[in-house]
Amino acid sequence: MNIYSYYFRKGPVESHVPFDPPTREIFSKWLDDFLKIKYVSRYDVWLSGGFLQKKWFTRDVDISLTGPVDPIILEKIMIEAYESAFEKYHLLIDLQHISNPLIHPYKPITYTCLVLEGEPENRPAHHKNVKKIGTHLIQIDKSFPSEKQLKHIEKFGRYDIPPLLLSKRSLNSV
Repeated sequence: MNIYSYYFRKGPVESHVPFDPPTREIFSKWLDDFLKIKYVSRYDVWLSGGFLQKKWFTRDVDISLTGPVDPIILEKIMIEAYESAFEKYHLLIDLQHISNPLIHPYKPITYTCLVLEGEPENRPAHHKNVKKIGTHLIQIDKSFPSEKQLKHIEKFGRYDIPPLLLSKRSLNSV
């Protein structure tokens, strides 16, 4: 009997197996699939966070969408993105929709974003001003930098690489 259990959920998409650390090869394959999802072409796709900075170990890839706020379409895109990432590539992504891209140099801000509710992250109890706007889509307020990001900055220095617009530039340019 296995005494260890693992559970991670984003919207209706679940994983019971821990994710592998992201690699450029796996992320590139997932990104190719993601950019083919219906309606993704309406959005700019941004890469940010530890995977882009390459200064510290990270378990996830941070992706932000900017563009029209259409909860029905965004929820469908996010569900399909997580299905592909979890089931096909065993990749942990952190996908959100934000009104404006994060700016560089990174400055402290509070912003509103749309995400899929989930476990253990994105539970309404973890955030302020939570508003359910779809079956699985919630609107939350986030702060940048977060406490985790402040620890990375303290240990490794500031974020050097600005968010990368993936729908316009190649991942190989980083």
